Amino acid sequence: MTARWLAMQEAADRLSISTRTLRRRVNAGELEARDGAGGRREVLVDTSATMADTVTDALSTVQGAAGAAVTAFQARADDLRDMLSGARRSARAGWGTLALVFVLASAGCVYAVQRITQADTRADMTADMLSTAAAEVVQARARADKAAAELLAAREDLAGAVVQLEAAQDAEADALTALDALTVGQAPALQIHRQPDGRGASARETTTKTATLDRE
Repeated sequence: MTARWLAMQEAADRLSISTRTLRRRVNAGELEARDGAGGRREVLVDTSATMADTVTDALSTVQGAAGAAVTAFQARADDLRDMLSGARRSARAGWGTLALVFVLASAGCVYAVQRITQADTRADMTADMLSTAAAEVVQARARADKAAAELLAAREDLAGAVVQLEAAQDAEADALTALDALTVGQAPALQIHRQPDGRGASARETTTKTATLDRE
């Protein structure tokens, strides 16, 4: 076997792999490495290796990467499966909550419709009562106006009666005054007749009796 110490990039080119893969193989102990001149990292590479060995190594690397990818994909698939299960559970819980909300909302709507209907009925009854009360108020006002008119007419009649009474009293007073003036010249012939109870007759009665005696 012919081996040579090559720099990292040169060794990677020789083995037809990337420097990252080369470092991973060095860290895994598959290849021997050392610090060369100037602090460069060198790798001991078998320069007599055939193309078949290189292809085999590359295939192993690819298979390892593929296995890692498959493992990562399976882990990701498991995560997605768990997320899907959680989403389904949440969806079922959400549908249950939605159904409950729908039932409560329906019950609330029915209750609200009933209350609105009752309120409308009470409003109609109140409106009817108000209409009846308004009609009664109108009738009461009409009766009050009629009573006021009758009272006014009664007052006017009373005032007229008072005026007539005053006129009659004035006429009576005038008649008495005229009668007194008429009888002033016949004073000796006037006699005041006493009743047995001691009360005196009125001036008119005395005058009438005296006038009757004079004619006789």
